[in-house]
Amino acid sequence: MSASRDLRCERIQEAIAAGETLFAADADHLKSCIDCGGIAEAARRAGELLPDRSAELAQGFRARLLVGGRARNAARTRRRHVTVGLGAAAALGAALWMAMPLGSGHRTGGARAAAADGVSASAARSAGDPAEVLPSQRELDALLAPAARWDFVEEPLAPYRMLAESMEASDRDPGGSP
Repeated sequence: MSASRDLRCERIQEAIAAGETLFAADADHLKSCIDCGGIAEAARRAGELLPDRSAELAQGFRARLLVGGRARNAARTRRRHVTVGLGAAAALGAALWMAMPLGSGHRTGGARAAAADGVSASAARSAGDPAEVLPSQRELDALLAPAARWDFVEEPLAPYRMLAESMEASDRDPGGSP
């Protein structure tokens, strides 16, 4: 076999596999070439096994198919709307809960806990004047007393205390030295 014959056989075998119609010269080649003739015969037999594709669809098949698809799409759309609505409602509820003032509802427990510790509830109440919301010195001392160990704090502050006292002394001395 020559190279040109191999190329011709390859082209004809690809055309048979693709189901294309063959030219008259190619049909003559099928009669003379055993390989190409065998492939054409195998394709013919395989074609006989396939069902008849020319049969018409049953009446209304296409309409039923399209209606079913539309119904599924409508159900998906409804589910998406419900999910988005529930998510938005949950987000709005969380935002409103976070925006509630201190004295009402969910945050009142903090004022009760502060009152139980011996501190008045003035630090936990909401008022229009910011000065009323601030805790008094007594309340701060009561809150910090268990945690503060002043002996550890005062020792490192001794040099600063001496500097502050010397500055106060120089301010009191009218003709003091620099």
